Amino acid sequence: MSARKKERSRRGRREESDDDSSSMSSLNDNASSGGGDDDIVQDATLEEKVELLTEKRATIREHALKDLIAAMRMSLQGPLINSKLETLITSLMNSIKKGQTYEAGMACQALSLVFITLGAESEAIYSMVESQLAILAKDHRVPATRAAIIKALAMVCLIGCPEDEKAGEIISLFESFFEDTPPEVTVSALNGWGLLSTLKPVSDLAFGVAYSMLPTFKTLLENGDADVRAAAGENVALLYDASWQEDSADEAEDLAEILNHLQELAADNSRYMARRDRKEQRLTFREIQRTVESGEVPEIVIKIGSEQLELNSWSQIKQYEALTDILESGMPFHLAQNLLLRDMFDLGEVQSGPIEKMTTAQKKAFLSESAEVAKARDLHRTKNRKHRARIPSSHESDI
Repeated sequence: MSARKKERSRRGRREESDDDSSSMSSLNDNASSGGGDDDIVQDATLEEKVELLTEKRATIREHALKDLIAAMRMSLQGPLINSKLETLITSLMNSIKKGQTYEAGMACQALSLVFITLGAESEAIYSMVESQLAILAKDHRVPATRAAIIKALAMVCLIGCPEDEKAGEIISLFESFFEDTPPEVTVSALNGWGLLSTLKPVSDLAFGVAYSMLPTFKTLLENGDADVRAAAGENVALLYDASWQEDSADEAEDLAEILNHLQELAADNSRYMARRDRKEQRLTFREIQRTVESGEVPEIVIKIGSEQLELNSWSQIKQYEALTDILESGMPFHLAQNLLLRDMFDLGEVQSGPIEKMTTAQKKAFLSESAEVAKARDLHRTKNRKHRARIPSSHESDI
């Protein structure tokens, strides 16, 4: 134990129990003088916020999680994570297991961000969390928390799993959640299945996987939940994209029936859905239908400062969207500075030079439904079938 940590352990919390050695006395002085939980966390350094994850009071843990998530999204926190790795992982897993829905959900996000930050180094901690997450994914009683756990497990496996065979076991686990589960759990499992399937060779997806899984996804296209239908449809597109690349699309079973389902969903005008949801469903399934019919995939070009990223397969789209879902407005920064993402999307070494600042308006635009990637996916329906989306890089000190 370091001298600094020993010193901390001698300080007791004044307003709570005397045996909680993780609190800092300066922060307790703030609390005893009338400061709230938010003030306690605000005055803490990032290192101290990791220690605050061990606090007994849930609101303090939640505030600390919120700030740590923001820091990991907008900057590379590898040194901090490595210096506090054991405390951080243990605390996050405790929050996932025992926290209420809000805290557990944030802990799942933070765990995903730890793996995104560490990249290849995360293999060393993969075994520490994978088995626990797998058990919780099967047994957790709260559907929203269970869905968040499945999402985190998919991201953790994508980045940290050292063996293809082990990733296959997680994919099989997700398949067991496709039926007789709440819609949010089913959607998370379908998305996790699609994300991890991007690790498989195209030939495997085109032949064995397509033959075994298309009947399941065809059934899920008839599900009563719109999000379940969309998630199943994207997996159909992933498999047919691979099949067209291997010239085996025409050999897939039930092609006519699947196309019929997709055509119905692409033209659905059901009044039980909100207008925006109907429009989104139609656009999604028109894309999927085109991939199944002809192998056409949305070709998206995203500009990152002076660089550009081309997404021209459903595998890349699935990976990009999953990472964006976790990183949110920090995605441009990580594309520019994070070696994991640069390797994943073949962007090469980190480019030298200043990073452009992202304004508040640009951050909001990135997160809104009219974000540039979404616009680009819609624009693929135009005559050129080529898109250009402008997403400026972020600046660590500005965000």
